[in-house]
Amino acid sequence: MTVERFFIEEAKKANDIENFLREELDVAGFSHADVKRTPLGTRIIIHALRPGIVIGGGGSNIKRLTAYVDSKFDVENPHLEVEQIRDAFLDPHIVAWRIARSLEKGAYFKRVANLTMQRVNQAGAKGVEIRLSGKLPSARSKTWIFTSGKLRKCGQEAIDQVQRAYAKAMMRPGVVGVKVSILPPEATFSDAIIDREVATAVEVTTEKKPLVVPKEIKEPVKEIKEIIEKEVVEPTTEDKILSKIGDEDVAEVVETESVTESVEKEPTEVETVTEKPTEDVVETPVEGKTEKVTEAKVEAEVEKPTKVAAKDVAEESKETAVKTKPVKKTTEKAKKPVKKATKKVEKKK
Repeated sequence: MTVERFFIEEAKKANDIENFLREELDVAGFSHADVKRTPLGTRIIIHALRPGIVIGGGGSNIKRLTAYVDSKFDVENPHLEVEQIRDAFLDPHIVAWRIARSLEKGAYFKRVANLTMQRVNQAGAKGVEIRLSGKLPSARSKTWIFTSGKLRKCGQEAIDQVQRAYAKAMMRPGVVGVKVSILPPEATFSDAIIDREVATAVEVTTEKKPLVVPKEIKEPVKEIKEIIEKEVVEPTTEDKILSKIGDEDVAEVVETESVTESVEKEPTEVETVTEKPTEDVVETPVEGKTEKVTEAKVEAEVEKPTKVAAKDVAEESKETAVKTKPVKKTTEKAKKPVKKATKKVEKKK
């Protein structure tokens, strides 16, 4: 057998398998079948509108079909697969099958043809043609043609791109043939007129533009600086005073404040100490002895904190004298609150 003859026999076998499946699966909305040879066997893909009917309960129907195809057509290891049709109104086989079934049920042929034509146009087809030939509506046979859109009638493009299908409707007056031709939305012709404005717009949109990094990402520091300059905080009174005074004067002010705070705290300690002997004096029964004891205690206790305060002030004055001169004045003034405290104690006595 020659190579040409081999391919012709394979094509005949595929056509016979498709016709057999069309008769068996007419109720399931059979569209077409693809027969492919593989190293493991023959793969048959069935395209139908209702895949559940093709498979059957528990896969009983598809098993029966595989066994029949293997025995009748001499196919090596047949394997049947089922796929559902996505766009039913763009498939001419399904459209013709639906028109034939609706005519058999008694629907008016003009109404059926016009409705199906509208639905095919809504699905996106560029052109549709429906031919009904038979005894419609009278006893004499006649051909009714319903067209919409653009459709090629001849040429290689008409053979390659236009999809055609044929179905039969068994009616009382006789058989009515239904022929459907659909031009899919993706079809293109070589002599089509192209609008230049539309073409340029498409080219501009399809061009890949290089990625441009915006200036905001490149220079974020500048924006931050501008924001900081805009959001200026108003200076407080302390900041205004410090801005007028120099660095050396600021150091002197801080040191003098620390010395005065330490001196102010010490007289409070003296007052607390002097209150204790008064409470002890009340508890003693003898009045003459108590007066002598309290005076001696008060003098001793008053002298101790004054000496400690004087030593602390002298040490701090030495440290500050090295840095600044005005500290001496503060040490001399610091002695005055101590003297005042002692005078107050004597008055209370």
